[in-house]
Amino acid sequence: MLSLPTAIFVPLLLTGSPLAPHSTAADGDVWTLERMREVAAGIQGQIAELRGLDFERGVKIELADPAELLNYARRTLEADGGAERMRREGEVLQLLGLLPGDVDYLDLTTKVLVEQVGGFYDPSSETFYVMRTIQPDLVRVVIAHEFTHALDDQHYDLDGTARALRDNDDAALAYHAVVEGSGMEIMFEWARRFMTPAQLARMAEAQAELPTEVVGSAPPVIWKPLVALYYQGQAFLRRQRRASPLGAAARASDIDRAFQEPPRSTEQVIHPLKYWNPEHRDEPQLVELDLSHLPEGILTLEESVLGELNAALVTTPYEERGGLSTDMKSLLGLRFTNDAASGWGGDRFALLGRDAARLLVWETRWDTIQDADEFAGALSDLVEGIEEYKSRASGYDPERSGFRLQRKGSDGVRVLSWSGFSEDEAERLAGAVVSRVADAPDMAREEAGEDPSAGGGR
Repeated sequence: MLSLPTAIFVPLLLTGSPLAPHSTAADGDVWTLERMREVAAGIQGQIAELRGLDFERGVKIELADPAELLNYARRTLEADGGAERMRREGEVLQLLGLLPGDVDYLDLTTKVLVEQVGGFYDPSSETFYVMRTIQPDLVRVVIAHEFTHALDDQHYDLDGTARALRDNDDAALAYHAVVEGSGMEIMFEWARRFMTPAQLARMAEAQAELPTEVVGSAPPVIWKPLVALYYQGQAFLRRQRRASPLGAAARASDIDRAFQEPPRSTEQVIHPLKYWNPEHRDEPQLVELDLSHLPEGILTLEESVLGELNAALVTTPYEERGGLSTDMKSLLGLRFTNDAASGWGGDRFALLGRDAARLLVWETRWDTIQDADEFAGALSDLVEGIEEYKSRASGYDPERSGFRLQRKGSDGVRVLSWSGFSEDEAERLAGAVVSRVADAPDMAREEAGEDPSAGGGR
């Protein structure tokens, strides 16, 4: 759910090229800013060639330490609603049984970022930063990755597009998959073409030494969307369902098209055929919630879309929710959906509150009756685990906590989860939330420059 700063997390566990025998020659124990800028000058032209675009302006390069990274992350969060929004998102995750009630979402996410960050690009200042703490033999690929973001930003305004998607977390996540997929694809190709076998070997050795204590023990809802941005984002641009170092490279025209017309859902990223093939194009149903009938004193604290990626996380059995394994075989073997989440048609949720009481109303739509049945069945099997996660929060009262599924027509499932309300009050509040499915945008009319919003609902 979290809209992360662009390229805040650089997964470096990749190389599709055969590695040379072990080499003890190092790339250098220390990268000074002057040396980094000198090396970057050569890499910049190579990235432009690989990406098929020209740099329109210069790009500033700096070194950063963890404190500077955290300051940047805080500034980005404040621009997107701040720590308060992160707190609300954490409450949603806890009500869905994705995060234990005693875990601080913002604190854990921050710890993962500090442990895993290799570099980050700041679109607002057109500057990219390489962390002072990074292994020296990984600096070159980080520079290549961040130059790709800088180039894409100059042509496609990364921040502006991300801001336009703030009310739809799922569409924002899909867009970030394009951003990071582009960074991965060009970085990958740059490494294969311009790094020597000895440099690739040293890079692999440095990757093996990266710290993984925090991310390796974090719940999947923390790390899996991050990994999906990079690996599934790259697979999407290659028109592949799964990431593979042996796959054909993405076409530059496909990368440009994905920026010009971003995927509208993580469903399209996970299932590239539903984006790239016109005959199989699957646009999300636009679920709307009318919250105007809520009683006085009930606040709408958060409202957005969860999407197929998060639906898969919600329906994953608890015994399968392990930490991140960072060996290449495990990373490439990750699946970002399951049978219960496939067939996602659209959704929207609202987090309602009064004082410390919370109610989540999650309205979902599915492609078929069978898809809705599979989702509801998988989630029903997890209610005990969801309540156990909720019980870890301070002040938990089992008499004022619950989880319910309600069928909505043939293809809909409404999910209710609450804490601090009585069951009767939670169901009365949920009954005041009216849902509808609006007409999806007409892609042909939109591309022709016509108004896609004309027309009624259904």
